[in-house]
Amino acid sequence: NASGYLQFASRLQRFGKLNDYTAFFFNIRGFGMINQKYGHKIGDEIIRKYADRLRSFIQPQECVGHLGEDNFTALILKGRRDLFEGLVIEELSKDEYKKLVGTAFVQGKTKIGMIVQTICATGIRVSELSAITVSAVKKGVATINNKGKERQILIPRDLQVKLLHYIRKLDIKSGMIFRTSGGKAVDRTWIWREMKKLCEQAGVDKDKVFPHNLRHLFARTFYTLYKDIAKLADMMGHSSIDTTRIYLKESFSQHRKQLDKMDLIVEM
Repeated sequence: NASGYLQFASRLQRFGKLNDYTAFFFNIRGFGMINQKYGHKIGDEIIRKYADRLRSFIQPQECVGHLGEDNFTALILKGRRDLFEGLVIEELSKDEYKKLVGTAFVQGKTKIGMIVQTICATGIRVSELSAITVSAVKKGVATINNKGKERQILIPRDLQVKLLHYIRKLDIKSGMIFRTSGGKAVDRTWIWREMKKLCEQAGVDKDKVFPHNLRHLFARTFYTLYKDIAKLADMMGHSSIDTTRIYLKESFSQHRKQLDKMDLIVEM
């Protein structure tokens, strides 16, 4: 509940650990319509199941608070921020992703268009974009070192062709492809901001658009085609398949569409 959440936050602040966490405030989209259409009893059951889902995700050193009605808040360790975003925010569809990329190129924003495609087509993290170098693109393989572990990321042929063209056009001789004018790697904030700018013209809900949702789309697409969760875990750089499973959890809207297609209701 809210009081427990505030007590948890106060303890973190007292021990100087609050900066190790990311705070989230969120709710269930369309919950008011659910109450109106199905009644408060069904609404309360949905809240309970949603809260159970959140509690199954958080670790002992994290906290989720229910603020009342369909409003929730959470303190999540910064290292797990991306995973939690994927859990509580509706997934980006492939069509929406393509609209974002198309809009980027129509607006002449080639850089963000190429970054979005690179993350989504390889499944890498934003922090791993620096591994996409001129040398890696030419070889078609990027080497990523993360937390003492090394993995090889294959660059799909179609993406490789696009990146080679991008390199030639900007006359990039070596090193990272995606960098600032000062030569530093582009950061999450810049990518997030540029992606949001594309939403209105692309006709995509801003709430769905953030860099890590591209990684989720990669995971869902790969698993839908090949059903190999062990291979996917390796590609994503996950030490546990349980982490990969979080990426594959369906949103409520996806689940509803599947149920509607079952055609098990008899018209009277």
